[in-house]
Amino acid sequence: MIYDKDGNFKSAISDGLKFDIKDARQGCYTVNLNSFKGGMNISPMYLTGKRTQPLYCGKTSESYDYTIVMPKGMHYVGKDMTLSYAKSFGSIEIQIVQKGNVLEIKRKLNITKDKIKPADYEAFRTMMIDWNNPSYTNLMFKK
Repeated sequence: MIYDKDGNFKSAISDGLKFDIKDARQGCYTVNLNSFKGGMNISPMYLTGKRTQPLYCGKTSESYDYTIVMPKGMHYVGKDMTLSYAKSFGSIEIQIVQKGNVLEIKRKLNITKDKIKPADYEAFRTMMIDWNNPSYTNLMFKK
């Protein structure tokens, strides 16, 4: 993460991914961790609660490792967390860990089948909800 001499966040580029940094309110900043274009970005709001026909979504393997170095006096507002599980159609792993002034984020999504059976649909929908959860992609920092 890049910040200026006053400790204010600035945008940084890592492997072509832009960190969108916004001043949310006085002394608070949000960082949006965008996935790459073409990644599995199915909005859960478009996934109905139940399905009677297969869902064709395409296979994907995405892996993101972020390291955010926070300036002195800045801290991550959220808590350390780990989410990891596997299903017959794929797996997900999300980890956010703060070590001192460094925040490490790992995000992995593997969808190994391009056709999701109706019996697996609810679990797939849950995985997409977890993958797109703003708590894991929109991070808040405070001075």
